[in-house]
Amino acid sequence: MQYDSLNNEEKIGELVRQTLRQLSNRRFTDKELTLMLSKQWSKEILGIDYPLLRKYKDGEDISVQIRDEKYGHYWKEIFEFNGMKILATSQWYERHRESFTRWIKRLQD
Repeated sequence: MQYDSLNNEEKIGELVRQTLRQLSNRRFTDKELTLMLSKQWSKEILGIDYPLLRKYKDGEDISVQIRDEKYGHYWKEIFEFNGMKILATSQWYERHRESFTRWIKRLQD
């Protein structure tokens, strides 16, 4: 699968969101999903300080679910992977572009 949003002209946050939307068509293993929910994996692979993904809980206020303590660190957009509803971290900076792009390219191999 080609991820057509891997260009340097888009803002990093929009690049990540568009790519995650495209990834919703991809079937991940349980291990891959567990890793993407992990803070350690997210730091090692993507260089970000929050887990890439967080499970969305039906029936709970999304405004609470996007927050860690006082601050919102996740988008309100709900993604779906393997039938699981997921929130994605919004904490992206230009310095993360290279790591994110490298991870996505590895998924294409």
